[in-house]
Amino acid sequence: RAGRIAVPRRRAAVLGCAAYLVVTLPWFVALGITVGPAAVAELIGHYTFGRYTGVIENQTGPFWYYLPVLILGFFPWIAFVPAAAAAAWRETSQRDGAFARLAIVWTVVPLLFFSFASTKLPNYVALLLPALAILVALWFERVRAGADHRAAIVSAATIPVFVGLVAFAIGAFSRSNRLDLDLAAVNQQLVFLGVAMLVGSMLTVLAISRKQSAEWAPYVLALTSGGLVLFIALIAEPVAEPLKPIPPIASAIDASRKPDDAIAIGGVSGGNALIFYTVPPVRDIKNNAGFVLTICATDAVWVVTRPQDAGRLADLARSLHRTADVVMETPSAQHPRAALIHVGGPTCPRG
Repeated sequence: RAGRIAVPRRRAAVLGCAAYLVVTLPWFVALGITVGPAAVAELIGHYTFGRYTGVIENQTGPFWYYLPVLILGFFPWIAFVPAAAAAAWRETSQRDGAFARLAIVWTVVPLLFFSFASTKLPNYVALLLPALAILVALWFERVRAGADHRAAIVSAATIPVFVGLVAFAIGAFSRSNRLDLDLAAVNQQLVFLGVAMLVGSMLTVLAISRKQSAEWAPYVLALTSGGLVLFIALIAEPVAEPLKPIPPIASAIDASRKPDDAIAIGGVSGGNALIFYTVPPVRDIKNNAGFVLTICATDAVWVVTRPQDAGRLADLARSLHRTADVVMETPSAQHPRAALIHVGGPTCPRG
């Protein structure tokens, strides 16, 4: 079987499918019992196939969308991926290269699959991170054995450069008047992350440049990364939480809504968060016709939309003899990313 990916035996394939069903099927059954079969059909049709063939909640991007996602998501280990991938490719033709073949296929196939999708979200390629970790781990085994030592030094040396480029990019975006307020809120946390990562990466370069300490280099980088993950989870994330636009909108809806009020969202991301913080269903508005259909189908509607669309949609509702007010813009009126409209009053005229 050298030089190719071995096809799994029938028994292994059956066991794999059975394990998959044991893990996933109870969730679908619980969803169908709790919400109804229509919810399962919506999940599979609209939110699975629909996300691949069409754009949902304005979440899209270019074909290369996931490249910066992987660079940031696998940082700082991404610096070693080019050398690790080249070494793994050379190993694919060897009899003991099964792990390398698995890691390469595991990386390339999902990356291409999700790159061709119309709807794109960063978390879609999270399943690639274990494959990249395997590639880098196999390569570090080679470095520990004395191979690719020069490439290891060069790769490790690029980490401080990458930290500097990220800092420059953050500074450039902060001057664009689009992210300035958000960055100001987390400025201290960003500075700490940058300095800590710079120090950790320099220690990694120092360790990997000396043969007697090269085997400890991955542990130095791992400890640095682990510490920063804890810092993000325990300190940075609570600071950034108020910057999310949907939670305060959901709180405003829950505080004022009546039992028969409808909730809808269109033009902005966050539909799943809105469902989580309120009570389903949340209707999806794709265009003006969908907006009119939604506000004319019930007595009162709460609509979440883009700030630049809020005034136009409110005027459209008033043209149908309905009352419409822009209730709030979040996360702040100075830097809004979402707006909430309340539509009520007389019903739409027939015809």
